[in-house]
Amino acid sequence: MSARRRKARLNFGRLLMALVFVLLIAFIFYKFTQSVYDDFIEKRDGAGDLVSQDAPPRGAPDGGVDSADGGTDGAGDGTDGADSGTDGAGSGTDSAGDGTDSVDGSTDGAGCGTDGAGVGTDGAGDGTDGADGSTDGAGAAFEGFYYFEADKADRYAAYAAQNPEMPPGDVVWRVNADVDRPPYTDVATITDFSHPLMVNKHRRLPDGFEPAGLVETSSGQRMTQDTKTAYEAMRDAASAAGFRISAASSYRTIEYQKGLYNRYVTQDGREAADTYSARAGHSEHHTGTTIDLIGPAGTLRGFVGTPEAAWVAENAHIYGFIVRYTEENSDVTGYTPEPWHVTWVGADIAGAMRSEGIGSLEEYVVKHVDHRPGE
Repeated sequence: MSARRRKARLNFGRLLMALVFVLLIAFIFYKFTQSVYDDFIEKRDGAGDLVSQDAPPRGAPDGGVDSADGGTDGAGDGTDGADSGTDGAGSGTDSAGDGTDSVDGSTDGAGCGTDGAGVGTDGAGDGTDGADGSTDGAGAAFEGFYYFEADKADRYAAYAAQNPEMPPGDVVWRVNADVDRPPYTDVATITDFSHPLMVNKHRRLPDGFEPAGLVETSSGQRMTQDTKTAYEAMRDAASAAGFRISAASSYRTIEYQKGLYNRYVTQDGREAADTYSARAGHSEHHTGTTIDLIGPAGTLRGFVGTPEAAWVAENAHIYGFIVRYTEENSDVTGYTPEPWHVTWVGADIAGAMRSEGIGSLEEYVVKHVDHRPGE
């Protein structure tokens, strides 16, 4: 072999070794930066202005609030509470004509003695009597449910007429949960903060509310102690199963959310903002029991459709969490789906909801808090 050929081979060997060395250094650098990034994701505070506020639906600005949670970030959203939702949707009107005439049974919109629910009333007015709860017509279809409330007979009839394919039992719990009313009308300010604490477009927390016993996670986020304990158990179980989830957002103040919601209104208009962001006082993030999760992508929107999201949907109830805003309950909550938004309700409640096929906290509260089977 000539000296020239030996030299060429030697040079080629050195070049190959240099290339391997460069690739090794690049790989080490990549793993290091990924670790740093993961730590950053874990540490950022959900109450801060970072990505997690939420992921507005496609087409909405990516500012981040989290949609559904009633707008997670939205929660704070804007308007603020006390106005108890007056602005927006319908400020105080009662829509659906639900009020219609309960007392005289005559027929104005909602109550009209309809034969809506398939119960044989005869049209004009002899059907339900709403006011006194008597039921010679429409009400008879609903009275058999233990969560029936006589003073809502006219509203049941009206809602059934608008949704003729809906089973009577679903009509009753939905009306009891005010699903028949426009969002942010007839808003009640919560005074009983016992568990489970349900916040939605018809129930708001008072200004200045802050949950008792907030604690910080290792990354500095604030939530109740029970929520923290359950979250860490769920996170560790997900990790053991090969999935990486972390909390991007948790407790938020009403004041913070007010500014956040107003920003979305400015960007998209109130009607659009209300589909992915909660108004101030109406966000679950005020309770300290709600967490927005992220996966390896590091954003809320990047969580959608991932194996991590599927794992959470299948296993969250074991740790006492429910996915609060889903495709199936969006007509009840008024928010677009948020697979990242989980709320701690406790393993007993989460397990009961799953075993009974209860798809929303609203339905559970009507059937197991406001009323109880057998009563």
